[in-house]
Amino acid sequence: MNSGMMRTPLVIKTRTQTLSTYGTPTYTFTTGDTIFGQIKDCTADEKTNHMKLDQLVTHKITTNFYPGINHYDRFTASISRDANNASKTATFEIVSIVDYRQEGHTLEMTCREVQ
Repeated sequence: MNSGMMRTPLVIKTRTQTLSTYGTPTYTFTTGDTIFGQIKDCTADEKTNHMKLDQLVTHKITTNFYPGINHYDRFTASISRDANNASKTATFEIVSIVDYRQEGHTLEMTCREVQ
């Protein structure tokens, strides 16, 4: 557990499904808990392997184990500051989740940045 490396606050956006008047599902994201993690760029091998599955990935997020995260949730993180010292936020959509060694210590999520 590299808790010193996991210092970026990540806000979990949980997907909720509602039905419209015509019966089609519509999805909204509600703000959930805040956890801490580490955001890294994906390697070229990871990007290539996901392109074979017709998926685009941009980042890898590592967090301590949190039982409420699903593969269709999103994260919002304050990633940097611009020239006016205002924080810039990014939203990451989870593509896949791996429980490293299945011990329940850390989660490694492959994500893509969405607008």
